[in-house]
Amino acid sequence: MALIIGQRRKEGYLKALNDAGIPVDEDLIIEADSFEKARMAIMKLINQKKKFDGVFATNDLTAIGAMQTIQKKGYKIPDEIAIVGFSDGRFSGITVPTLTSVDQHGYEMGTMATEMLLRRITSEDDEYPAETKVLNADLIIRGSSII
Repeated sequence: MALIIGQRRKEGYLKALNDAGIPVDEDLIIEADSFEKARMAIMKLINQKKKFDGVFATNDLTAIGAMQTIQKKGYKIPDEIAIVGFSDGRFSGITVPTLTSVDQHGYEMGTMATEMLLRRITSEDDEYPAETKVLNADLIIRGSSII
């Protein structure tokens, strides 16, 4: 995973497994950051007869690719396999079932980033101190993860 955001999401996934006392199965961690890559990753898991009961995707479009493939293969969501995406984009509320997703508050994040950039551009100081802001994310629970 080249992007820091992907690395952080993987770290969070591994920490959640560790905190829950669930052993990590590296075969179930597949880098897939697009609709098509998710479809291929799910097909690979199914063809290899890997047992899994959930998918945590790096973004909603990837989750939807996984969801469609899982459904085409005859599995029931969320009864047999739960799915969670990341970003809570406009498609998460219109899938069948609706997609559980992590809302990272993208609009608020963009607003804050723009304000920080404008302060830096208009600053009269040659040195502008690094600034870090952290936004809390929210889990929006929908039909893809609850029975």
